[in-house]
Order: sequence, then C-alpha cells, then structure tokens
Amino acid sequence: HNGGILEREEFAPNQLRPLVTIALPAYQVQLAGARPARSARDLEGLRIRTTGGTADLTMRLLKSVPVRMAESGIRESLSRGTLDGILLPYQGSDAYAPGKLLKSGTEGPGFGHVMFTYAIGQLKWRTLPEKVRRILDEAGEQVTREGCRRLEDQEAAATGRARASGMQAIPFDAADKGVLNEAFARVSQDWAQDLDRRGKPGTAVLKAFTAAVAASR
Repeated sequence: HNGGILEREEFAPNQLRPLVTIALPAYQVQLAGARPARSARDLEGLRIRTTGGTADLTMRLLKSVPVRMAESGIRESLSRGTLDGILLPYQGSDAYAPGKLLKSGTEGPGFGHVMFTYAIGQLKWRTLPEKVRRILDEAGEQVTREGCRRLEDQEAAATGRARASGMQAIPFDAADKGVLNEAFARVSQDWAQDLDRRGKPGTAVLKAFTAAVAASR
C-alpha cells in the first residue's frame, strides 16, 4: 500500500487492490531416510518433493532432484521410497506425511516461502462508500497480521510435535549455512533477472523486499 513498488508495478496495472496478504512459514527439507543429513553435501542426489518455481531452482543448485507431485501422493511415495523427502513447512508435513515417516529435518534457514493475496478490483472498490472502504482496509490489516501470527505459532507447535515423535534436527554448521545462503542468493538473482528480461522490475522488487525485511528485524 501507500505507493509501494508492488502496488505500483503489479497490482495497479491489473486494476487490483490487495486487502489481505499472508506469508506461509518457511519451507524446510524433511527426509524419510534412516540416515540423517549432516551437511549440505548430504542433500546431493536426494529426490525431494517441491512446489516448483524457485524451489526447484534451489534444490538443483544444492544438487538434489526436485520432484513435483500432488500432495495426495506424498505419503505413499515416502513409504515406498520413491521420494527421499519433501519441502514443506512442518505444519504441511503434519497434514500430508503424519506419523513417523519423516526421520530428520532442517530448522532455521528457510528453503522458500509461499505468499497469497486476497484482492478486490479497483472498479468495484471505487463504488464502495468511504466508510466501507475504511472498514475493509482495517479488517484486511488485522487479518494479515493475525493470520501470519497464527501460522507462525502453528509452525512452532508442528515443529515441536515432529521433534517429539523422534524426528532429528539436521545440524548445518556455519560452512553449510554459507553454501545455503549462496544458493538462496543466486536463486533470488536469477529470478529477478528473468523478470527483468520480461520487462518486469524484478531486480527493483527484490531490492525493495530485501530492504523491507532488514528494516523489520
């Protein structure tokens, strides 16, 4: 809102006004194999279920094999060994791979996020009384903040349940975190440059997003 780059470059040209924006918790690598990964190198060659897009790029940079499939196939594929692991928040694996199928998982560095937005068309927005617009703006802000807070709390609870069921944390050291951060940075740059080539301000959006995250800490 208030003239931000996504409002100017993405929503306004499409005649949309965002009301609610929710960020899902960070995706984590969760493995079904009995031998836990102890370094970033141990992820090489593993078949990891992803959601496509930048998640695929990230796993390829780490020399894993991204596999796309519907959520309904996750449990069976992990049970049969046709998947080595998944890329989901812990509350996602709670739903699609319950029990003790997953033996180890990362914590800390996020392997990507999903964000979704509820928006209203600008033409419809202009027909609403000022009082109604104000209520929608205030409610949207409240739902955004409350929704993100609840998801964060639910992720902490799901992570705790995973650990209580015996899932081991993957202990990446400083060197591994450097490898991961380098991969994340490269994916971000590749994503931005691809949008630049398509006439979209990918680099500018990435810069603004990075600055906003830094300012919120």
